[in-house]
Amino acid sequence: MEQRRLFDIGAKLVGLYFLVQAFPYLVGSITRAVVLIATTGQAFGRNKLYDTLALASDVLLVVISLFLLRAPQFVRWFAFEEQEDASTSRMEQFFTVGVKLFGVLLAVGTIPSLMRALSYFLFIASSPRDSADTAVRVMGSRGYFVPQLVSIMFGVLLVFRGELLTRWAFPRTEETDQADR
Repeated sequence: MEQRRLFDIGAKLVGLYFLVQAFPYLVGSITRAVVLIATTGQAFGRNKLYDTLALASDVLLVVISLFLLRAPQFVRWFAFEEQEDASTSRMEQFFTVGVKLFGVLLAVGTIPSLMRALSYFLFIASSPRDSADTAVRVMGSRGYFVPQLVSIMFGVLLVFRGELLTRWAFPRTEETDQADR
């Protein structure tokens, strides 16, 4: 089985994983909105920005999950070049596919925590700045979303250039070149 087919299967599995992960959050957000509408007449509570971004991140994760389940060839189109190297061993192919799938898992899986950290930062930054405590919290929360951004960038790097990690993990020697032929 070639790398592209393996990647499609894996992308569908990653999509299923994220759909299962997103479902409880989405149901929770919708339930919270229904309860707020029933009690206050508004879909969002006191912290509208946080509620909006939380719901948006849940919906985005569901959409990406469904997209991976239904159309993994779009992600595959970015992950693999047109021509495949015929001299690579099966183990290297499987590893490359795994690295690229892990990149998808890492990038997509980090989106909800990035959105929540960003909404927390925006909530604190928009609160009244009349106290020293608020200023300290704003300054301290600026770095909360940086690790998530780095994780997403690393995941994208793995998707686009996973072959670099494969070359490092499986150094080529004359013996392995001859064994592949």
